[in-house]
Amino acid sequence: MQVFPKILVAYDGSENATRALRLGARIAKLQESALTVINVYTFALLYTSPDFSPTGETIQALEGALREKAQEIVDRGVEIAREEGVTAKGEVADSESEVEGILDFAEKGKFDLIVIGSRGLTGFKKLVLGSVSSGVVSHSTIPVLIVK
Repeated sequence: MQVFPKILVAYDGSENATRALRLGARIAKLQESALTVINVYTFALLYTSPDFSPTGETIQALEGALREKAQEIVDRGVEIAREEGVTAKGEVADSESEVEGILDFAEKGKFDLIVIGSRGLTGFKKLVLGSVSSGVVSHSTIPVLIVK
């Protein structure tokens, strides 16, 4: 019985994200579910400094570099899923917020489960830095599995 026919794994290449990906792949394999690995990059963060006013060419180069790095991360994620015996689709998305990017993609793709790694931030660090996994679980309308 397929409880989660479409599984989305948010993958940033970190250790916790890799554990989440491996678990998501195992669930997908057990249920014969479709698995998608996504990396969301946030290009908008480059504009937070008033001293930074890039030219059009610089903007294109920076965005291209970010997209290329995100694609490398996704490609590695797809390979990890393959190591777990699952064929996965890889996606790269840009968004002003990683949380919004993951949630928008999950909603548009009609996914049944989001699997994401926890950074393990606690106390003051979590309050100041925020957490993508906390944001996803707080705002998602579908089940979210957070893996440590």
